[in-house]
Amino acid sequence: MSALIDEYEKIYRQYDGQHYQTEIMRRQFVNDYPVSKLKDLSLEDYLISKEGQGNDRSFCRRMRYDLQWLSSMGNVRFNIFGVYTNPNGNIALSPTYKKLFGDDISSAFKYIKKEIVTLLKAAEKEDYDTIDSVKLNSSFRYKLITVYYPDLYVPVVTNDILKEYCDHVSLYIDPYKPMVIRNVALRDYKDSNPEMKGWSNFKLMGFCDWLWRAGRYYQRPRSR
Repeated sequence: MSALIDEYEKIYRQYDGQHYQTEIMRRQFVNDYPVSKLKDLSLEDYLISKEGQGNDRSFCRRMRYDLQWLSSMGNVRFNIFGVYTNPNGNIALSPTYKKLFGDDISSAFKYIKKEIVTLLKAAEKEDYDTIDSVKLNSSFRYKLITVYYPDLYVPVVTNDILKEYCDHVSLYIDPYKPMVIRNVALRDYKDSNPEMKGWSNFKLMGFCDWLWRAGRYYQRPRSR
C-alpha cells in the first residue's frame, strides 16, 4: 500500500460516523422521493426558498442542504433548480425556462419534473447520451444522479472540481468529453486499482478532495 493511501485510510476513519449519517439521510430522501412518484410532486414540496420561508423540508432544500456532505453544490443560486422562490417571495423561473415558457410556471414545472425523471431513468441504465442532453442545470443534474445512484457515479457535481480530482490522481481524460463520461472514467479508475478497489465512490471522492486541498498528487502503482 502506498504511503498516501495509508495516510488517507487513517484520516478517513475519523469520518466514518459522518459518512454513515449522510448515507442515512440519502436513503431517507430517496425513500421519500422515489423516481416513480416524482411526476406527482407538488410545487410546494419542490420549491426552495430562503430560510424561514416556504417548505423547509422541500425536495430542493433537502437536496441543497441536507445532502451537502454527499456532494457539495457550492454557493449556488436557487435558480439552478429551474423554478424557485425568489428573495421577494415570488415564484420565479430560471432564465432557461423563462425563455421557453415565459410566465407559465405550471407548464415549466411539469417539464422540469419530466426532465428529472428522464435523467434518473437514464442514469440507472447508464445511458450517458441522455444524461448529457437533459435540459437541467449541470450541477443539479449531477447532484441528482449521485444521490439516487451513488454506486454508479462519483459524487462530484461541478466540471472544474471533477477536472481537479482527476488531475490529482494523475488520470488524464479528454476535457472535451461529456462530464458524465469523465465521471465514470474516474469510477472505473478506482475499480481497476488494487489499492482502491472496494472503496465506495464517496470514499474515492474524499480521497481526491483531500489530495486537491493539500496540493498533493497520487500515482497509481505500476502493474507487475
